[in-house]
Amino acid sequence: IIPKKRSLMYTVLRKVKKRREGPLMTNKLIKKYLGKKCKVYSGSFGTSVKGKLKELEDNWLEVETSKGVELVNIDFIQNIKVL
Repeated sequence: IIPKKRSLMYTVLRKVKKRREGPLMTNKLIKKYLGKKCKVYSGSFGTSVKGKLKELEDNWLEVETSKGVELVNIDFIQNIKVL
């Protein structure tokens, strides 16, 4: 990893850890969208997952995509868009 990109990544991780004191996105908010086709964004990490939200357990969200099943940690979710 390029040193500048690595320092940016650590900065983002430190900010996320500071925000973890309070709930970022609660399970109640996400449970409304279970069974719907959505796009889940993780913001600064530049990733998004598009698919049907299947299950929510502890801090993990199971998303059924066209390629298979993916697990997303809800601590890093910044946005969920219903398609």
